[in-house]
Amino acid sequence: MKSIIKNQIVTALLFSITVLNAQSQSLNERPRNSKDIISVEFLKNIEFLGFVLHIGDTEADYSQTFTNHPLRLFLDKKREQLRNEESISRVFELGEELSYSLFVELFTKMDELPHNDGYEIPSELLQKYSLNTSADISLMQEIMEQVYIFYEQSEFELFWKTHQEWYKGALKEINEIKPDNVLIDVLENFYGQQFAKYKIIPSLTFWPGPGFGFEGENIAFFVLGPFNHDLKFNNTERLKTLAIHEFGHAFANHILETSCINIIEETRPLFDPIAESMYSQSYPGWSYSVNEHFVRAGEVLVPEMMNNKSLSESNLFFNTEEKNFIYLSFIVDQLRKYRILEGLSYEESVQKTLEDLKKKFMP
Repeated sequence: MKSIIKNQIVTALLFSITVLNAQSQSLNERPRNSKDIISVEFLKNIEFLGFVLHIGDTEADYSQTFTNHPLRLFLDKKREQLRNEESISRVFELGEELSYSLFVELFTKMDELPHNDGYEIPSELLQKYSLNTSADISLMQEIMEQVYIFYEQSEFELFWKTHQEWYKGALKEINEIKPDNVLIDVLENFYGQQFAKYKIIPSLTFWPGPGFGFEGENIAFFVLGPFNHDLKFNNTERLKTLAIHEFGHAFANHILETSCINIIEETRPLFDPIAESMYSQSYPGWSYSVNEHFVRAGEVLVPEMMNNKSLSESNLFFNTEEKNFIYLSFIVDQLRKYRILEGLSYEESVQKTLEDLKKKFMP
C-alpha cells in the first residue's frame, strides 16, 4: 500500500513539474539553471530601519547580545549618543501600536533615503495594514517626518559608507550558499504560480532570526536578520528553509487573504487553544495564524518534493512541537492529498483543506 501511494506521489510530481517547466519557457528574461535566479542585495533603507530599532528600543540590552562584534559595538556607542534625541523618541511613541512588518515592507519598497522632498506612502500599502482613516494617514506622515529628521541627526550616511567591508563579506557568504533554480522550480510547481524575480535582502543591523516575506511587481522577496550573534549567514539548511517560508508568503498570502476570507472567519474559534503561543510569536489573530500554518506546510511539502526527507520531517517536528502549530500535520496531509495526488490548484487545495479543518476540529 505504501509503495502504491509513493508511486502516485512520484507520478503526480513528475507530471506537474513537466507542465511547469513548459510554462517556464515564457520567462526568457529570467536566469535559469543557476543560482542567479535569486539575487542578494543589502538595502540602505533596511539597514537604517535596523539602526533605528537598535537605537530606539530602550528595553533591549544589545550590548549583552552582541558582545565584541565591531559593528554592534559601534551601534551600541551610537545608541548611547542618540537614544534621547526627540526625533527617535517620537518615532517609537507614534509607532508603538504598528507592526514591524509594515515598516519593513515600507522601507523596502520606498525610494532610497534621504528623501529631500518627502515621500508619499502608497495607498495600497496603507490599506493592507488597515490604515484607512485620515488620522491614520496623518500619523504615518508624522512618523516619516521624524524618520527624516533622525536620518540626518544620526549621520547614518557615514555609518553606511564606513562599514561596507562587513556588507561585502556577508554578501559573499550568502551568495555561496543561497538556493538555486531547483528550489524555485519546486516552489513554483507547488504553488502553481511564478514570479519573474526572486530576491533576498539580508540585514546586519536587524536582530538575529527574523524573516519578512513580501511580493512586489512580479517579484518575491524577503528580509532576514543574521543567523547568529556573530552576524553570520552560514547555515545552508536554515537559509533554504527561510527561502521556502518567506517566498511562500508571496505565493500564499494573497490567496488566503482573498478567496479564503469567509472560511477563515468561520473557523476563528480554532485560534483559542493556541492564542497564547501565537501572540508570543507576534501572530495576533487567527488569520495571521492560518497564513503561518499554510506557509509552514510548504516548509514540509516542498523539501518532501525535493526528496529531502530529513529537512521535511525536522521542519514538521519543530513547527508542531516547538512552535505549537497544532493543526499543521492535518493541513500538510490534506494539501498533499489535494495538491499533489489529485492535482487541484493550490487555491482549490487550500479552500478544501480549510473546509476539512472546520469539519475535523469544530464542534
